[in-house]
Amino acid sequence: MTPQKTIIECPACHKEVLEALHYPAYTGHSKSSISAKSITVLYKVQDKYEIISDCPNCGRTKNELQKWKPETNTEKLKNRLKAMGISSEVNYVV
Repeated sequence: MTPQKTIIECPACHKEVLEALHYPAYTGHSKSSISAKSITVLYKVQDKYEIISDCPNCGRTKNELQKWKPETNTEKLKNRLKAMGISSEVNYVV
C-alpha cells in the first residue's frame, strides 16, 4: 500500500501539528504447499504512522516521538493516587 501524508496529534503536547505518513491496514495472504495440498493463510496488517517532522510546540524530535509510549492506565491511576496523597503500593499479609 502506498502511504498517505496526514497531520496527526503530537503524543507529548496533544496538538495536531505533526506530519506523518499513514500506511492503512490491509489483509494479506501467503500460500504454502505440502505435497499435493496447498494452503492459503490470511493475516491482517495493522495501520501504521511514520512521523516525518519534529514538533514545533514541545521541541521533541521525530525519533523521540516515534519511540513515545503513552502512559498506561495503571500509571495514570498511580499518579492520581499520588496526587491525592494515597499510597499506591499494596502490601499483602499472609
